[in-house]
Amino acid sequence: TTRAALDAAPDAARWAADYTAGLTRAPRVDAEAVVEFAVLSIARSGAPDVDARLAALLADAIALAERLSGRSARTDAPTPTRVLAPAQARVRTVAAARG
Repeated sequence: TTRAALDAAPDAARWAADYTAGLTRAPRVDAEAVVEFAVLSIARSGAPDVDARLAALLADAIALAERLSGRSARTDAPTPTRVLAPAQARVRTVAAARG
């Protein structure tokens, strides 16, 4: 771990602390914000395959969430195309409201 490495090299730990003193951290960007940005960007892109891109994004996000949670993929889960229409309508409404 990082802590173990720094404990094994106390001079390096002090140097790292001095080097980073006063630096500010970038604001944390959470997954929800990243996905929202991706969805709105796709919706506004004007690409001819917006539906397919949104469906692929949804499928990828679900698969990633399942992997990160340690769950296996559900075989009874709805396919993205079955849930896309209501989601797409919401995306277009949000995109239109944000201009």
